[in-house]
Amino acid sequence: MDSGHQKMRRLRSNWWLPTIKPAEVTVLWLTAWCPSGWDISPNKSECFKLIWGSKSWNESENHCLSYGGHLAGLTSSEELSFAQKLCGQTASSCWVGGRMTNSTTGFVWKWSDNTSYLNQSLVSESFPLNCTSLSCRNSISADLCTVVNGTADLVAERCNNSHAFICMLDVEKKCYHMHCHREYLIILAVVSGLILCTTLAVVIWLLAYRRSKKRRKSRKLSNPAASALVPPSWKVFANEELRSITKNFSEGNRLLGDAKTGGTYSGLLPDGSRVAVKRLKRSSFQRKKEFYSEIGRVARLHHPNLVAIKGCCYDHGDRYIVYEFIVNGPLDRWLHHVPRGGRSLDWAMRMKIATTLAQGIAFLHDKVKPHVVHRDIRASSVLLDEEFRAHLMGAHRYPELLDPLIAPPSSDVPEAGAIQKVVDLVYACTQHVPSMRPRMSHVVHQLQQLAQP
Repeated sequence: MDSGHQKMRRLRSNWWLPTIKPAEVTVLWLTAWCPSGWDISPNKSECFKLIWGSKSWNESENHCLSYGGHLAGLTSSEELSFAQKLCGQTASSCWVGGRMTNSTTGFVWKWSDNTSYLNQSLVSESFPLNCTSLSCRNSISADLCTVVNGTADLVAERCNNSHAFICMLDVEKKCYHMHCHREYLIILAVVSGLILCTTLAVVIWLLAYRRSKKRRKSRKLSNPAASALVPPSWKVFANEELRSITKNFSEGNRLLGDAKTGGTYSGLLPDGSRVAVKRLKRSSFQRKKEFYSEIGRVARLHHPNLVAIKGCCYDHGDRYIVYEFIVNGPLDRWLHHVPRGGRSLDWAMRMKIATTLAQGIAFLHDKVKPHVVHRDIRASSVLLDEEFRAHLMGAHRYPELLDPLIAPPSSDVPEAGAIQKVVDLVYACTQHVPSMRPRMSHVVHQLQQLAQP
């Protein structure tokens, strides 16, 4: 038994879908080349159209010329029958392209397209083709043109008579009303395809270029390696941004303090908040990833008595740290050079500074895991806010602990991260409580790890 799908296919092929033969497909394809309202000729190379109304032969020819064609040239019995059927739709006779002309050899018939030739088998007795004598030629008017009707072959009538007419277009050689020869359409399709592909390629390139530009800008402002190392609460600044907010690190924006590291400058962010931008000495041995890693560890320490880090910048060895702005600046200024308009620190204020400073140190020693030892607590590293509470700065001086023989600018300078690990190991070995000190086997292992290139 047939399956349901097979039955459905048989119904489609045998019942409601017509079977189209290859020859019919060819006819349909060729008909498509004719303009709307025109019929394909029997030889499939011309398009015919019956024009209703009555005009003289000359008026009919001019009308056909306006279509880009001419009056029909009939050169075979098939074309004659085809023209007779067209003409029989509305009129008894229709103009076609033949016209009699007088020559030295007698009367000859020519066709509008100058390529068709009269087929003598189509000629009726009205055509005096054998009239060559002078008396015969004088007895016949030379103003004769060709008509076709449904009852006879081609016959001649005076050209100033009025009839309907049949126009003809040559499919293979010309374009009429946007119906072109196949070669023209192929060329048009190829050119259109090239234009489309080129446009698509340009659009894709522009989109890729814009995306690449955005990525480059994003990498410039926020390095991917840094994104994995820095906390989400602070920012990797671009050098141009820092120069903008500090007025190109102008002297008017320089803050008093330790200038050995490169100076600290006040800056104003776009949101209106003030920051302090610390400019570190240019480093040729610390890479960007190491710098971000080191600053990132400090930036993750949050306490009311620790100066908060807002962000940093690394640009080809130029290093910057962006801190929150602490109004009254470093402690050493108040101890040795009281600012104009200020007053000396009395006992109560000094006790507040000592207490809040101790709170910050205690946080580093007891609350942070692993414990952090500052190792650079001095008056210039302590900043005072508007209520003279102490804020301890981090910022990053391990290379200064090195022996001068291996300190910068020596080419054998270790990375800051490696120095920090050695310092931490030394600090662990000097704990007062013996149980807090590491075993020497652990120390050996750590040193071996650090010694590896």
